[in-house]
Amino acid sequence: MVGLSDVSKGPREKTVISLATSLDGKTLYYTTDGNVWSIPADDGTPNKICAGDGVAVDRNGKDLFVNLFGSKGTELFRIQLSGDPGKEIRIPADLPMNNLPISGSAVRPDGKVLLGVQTRDSCSIAWQSLTPGARRSRQCR
Repeated sequence: MVGLSDVSKGPREKTVISLATSLDGKTLYYTTDGNVWSIPADDGTPNKICAGDGVAVDRNGKDLFVNLFGSKGTELFRIQLSGDPGKEIRIPADLPMNNLPISGSAVRPDGKVLLGVQTRDSCSIAWQSLTPGARRSRQCR
């Protein structure tokens, strides 16, 4: 469980769209107004990280997965917390991501990420391992 000592420094009168916690529970990551923010649990001072609409923490503890809704549809990025530039993660064209924020708990311990995708004829979910060619999908009924 994570608690904030001073939430008054956080997103006032803003809608938090997506929420994730660091592996050690010391930092919260959230999205509001199209940006990803971090807020240390012990002092509540927010820090803008990047543009984004959804956020999940990589199990390596060094990166975030961020999805961004834009003119090209929903895109997925791996953002390094060290400040290095993020990298776009290409999703196969036959599995376009839906326009819902990535879940804060979308990353499995083995590194696979659960992504919501859209198809023409049904709702679907897909496990994307973020390594080329290693994709499994399962249709919802």
